[in-house]
Amino acid sequence: MGGVGRKCGGTVRAVGGACWDCFFGYPTVDLLSNPVLRIGSLPLGPDDAAAAVAYAQVGPLLSHCRVFVPAYRQAPLAAHIVGVLTGAAPDYALGLEDVEQAWQTYWRDDNIDPVTHRRRGVVVIGHSQGAADAASLLRGRVDGHPDVRPSLVSALLLGGNVQAPLDRPAGSGSEPEAAFQYLPVCARASAAVPVPVGRLFVVQATGRNGPTARLHFRPRL
Repeated sequence: MGGVGRKCGGTVRAVGGACWDCFFGYPTVDLLSNPVLRIGSLPLGPDDAAAAVAYAQVGPLLSHCRVFVPAYRQAPLAAHIVGVLTGAAPDYALGLEDVEQAWQTYWRDDNIDPVTHRRRGVVVIGHSQGAADAASLLRGRVDGHPDVRPSLVSALLLGGNVQAPLDRPAGSGSEPEAAFQYLPVCARASAAVPVPVGRLFVVQATGRNGPTARLHFRPRL
């Protein structure tokens, strides 16, 4: 863990008292495509379900981090049902494009703290389809970028599929089938920048004087 997160328990505090930022990809909530006609750059329609699910799942973290939730053109439940019946995989490309654009905007405009003028620590969280998007985002925008990795406090991929070599927590640049080459899967409480997968997670920030903050998050499945 690096960046602002290491100072969270010391003299440097983030904007509004929040130690870190949280970037959250919500799960599949759309029954049908939103927008129904995906032509050009048609915007998403109002999506109260996405807002409600996002608040339910990351609301407990609001006192610990600023929460950024990108609205994205996800593959709807109808597409998943058709996929089960026909064997055709849903199209996730548009949703991933939206999430990556949102990340770029966040990284450019919001990740530098206006008080400290330093990069803020960020926890990347994704659930279900959001976990797949978050994993792709981490692979493309974080894992191979040594200038970005120090800002990643942790990545929580709820319901995600993270592959790692049997003998080490990451691919180390030589294992193409590993989900990540430089972001280790969490194997113990002290693992640096862990990528845990499961139902109950504890994110712990450790400073020079020991643990400085603990966040408990149980997703509503």
